[in-house]
Amino acid sequence: MGPHPALLIGEILEQVFAHLRINWEDDRGEESKMQQASLACAARVCTTFYEPAMNTLWWSIPGIQPVLHLLATLSWLSVSQVGGHSGLGLLYTMTDQPKSPRSASWERLCRYAAHTRVIQAASSDISAHPDVYSFLGSSRTPDDQPLFRNLCVMTCHVYSLRSGDVGILRLANPRIDRLRIHFGALKMRGRNWWLVFRAADRPAEGPTLDHLLQDALKPGLVGLVELEVQATHNIPYARDSKTWSCLAQLQSLRKLTLDQACLVKSYTSLQGLASLPVLTELSLYVTSHDRWRRSSYRGFQALERLSLNLYSHTDIDALNLFDSPGLRTLSVSLRQAKQDTIPVILDHVATTYPRIQSITIKDRMGESLDDPSAVPSFEAVFGKLSQRETIEEIVISTAEELYLCTATDIDSDLARLARSWPNLRVFSLTSEPREARITHRALAAFAEHCSNLRALHLRGVDLSGLTEEELRTLPPSTCPLEELGVCTLHDRGDAKRSALFLRTLFPRLDVVKTMAWDCPSCSPSWDKRCTLALKGLLGHPNVPFSHAF
Repeated sequence: MGPHPALLIGEILEQVFAHLRINWEDDRGEESKMQQASLACAARVCTTFYEPAMNTLWWSIPGIQPVLHLLATLSWLSVSQVGGHSGLGLLYTMTDQPKSPRSASWERLCRYAAHTRVIQAASSDISAHPDVYSFLGSSRTPDDQPLFRNLCVMTCHVYSLRSGDVGILRLANPRIDRLRIHFGALKMRGRNWWLVFRAADRPAEGPTLDHLLQDALKPGLVGLVELEVQATHNIPYARDSKTWSCLAQLQSLRKLTLDQACLVKSYTSLQGLASLPVLTELSLYVTSHDRWRRSSYRGFQALERLSLNLYSHTDIDALNLFDSPGLRTLSVSLRQAKQDTIPVILDHVATTYPRIQSITIKDRMGESLDDPSAVPSFEAVFGKLSQRETIEEIVISTAEELYLCTATDIDSDLARLARSWPNLRVFSLTSEPREARITHRALAAFAEHCSNLRALHLRGVDLSGLTEEELRTLPPSTCPLEELGVCTLHDRGDAKRSALFLRTLFPRLDVVKTMAWDCPSCSPSWDKRCTLALKGLLGHPNVPFSHAF
């Protein structure tokens, strides 16, 4: 019996094989490897499948490895073994072999390259001499077009700055709209701020990150929509004002992610970025030896998502530079938070961003105070923010030593927040109020007032005061909560009663998700002991949970 007639039509096969295209945001996962293998197998099935499968296979390629391999078979490139990042690697170099642009193999390569839309990150053990990239970048197809004429997305790894060459970036064309540039061996990548500043203080020798970025962000990339720049900690950060001028020329940019490789040290570095007309998502590392001052310009008007990594508590003044009325998501990572740092941030958010929906503040090195009077009240921290009914997600995680606030009746305060934020989906407060203990009444308030709640994380919950009468009169709940995280649960009462309370209050609780949760504020030395009490309740043999193991 022959194949279905539809399978003989190339256009239909291309639509089928299109479902195996690799997701450019997850181009190194196991699923991507399986998709590549499936397309390669399909190309070997029959001549009808060959062209549609190969066209789809070339839609997303790992670096330019397929191009290097094909040119090596034509003797245009030579291959030698060199020391790689994980042992022996391959180095491709140009040969003296005459290169005929009319050969059948070259024309076939041009035909496949025309289907390429995505160039993924290549293996660190396969490299090419800068002359190879220059040759490919200047090469033209038989119809006088660039080799990768339809390329839209590129991920580039520059493993060494010594050559001063941007490598695969020479293949970029004005059609590129998404670009990732990674400098250094990312397998050794770290987020240690001490290492960052140790590298930053070294004198620059030879080609610098500034030179490569300025060369990469050439004027031809006018249509760039997304840009991400990363570097390992041993590479000095970009410090040339011309680099920031190059970034400011990308007028179509909508998403910009810069790590500590492009450390922002003054407000002048942000002036160019502030004028980008359609920039909606921004992620930066910020530090300054002096306090930030509010400038006269109004910028970042289109910004909707902002992520800031602040080195010092004085850097929170940098928030004043982001005059973004449409901001919906704010994430702030702190390193040296003072007792009043988080209240200042929340006060600024409540005052400046009327459409804010999601707030994330994380700190791991806060400074504790022995003076209880210096700890702000619950009202001082959340008073203004509670008036923003748009809040859907709030995550506050601090070091164990840093108290977020004081509270005379923490249950009533949390209940007021639950009533104020009816659209709340995630509430994570893993910073313990000073001399206050959350009880079962706060949990009941979230279940009653937050009909969209999916995740709830708290520290220091006490269920020992739960009575049999309260459990018996507890009304049926339709709360959709799936993940409950409690750090340091206090439960000296009836374990079965507490388990029944949680089962009734949160009928859709996913035990697998909940038991996998780790408190982000606790030291790793705790070895998950802070969450064992809750896991014991959820594993109570006489209380069945619908999502149990």
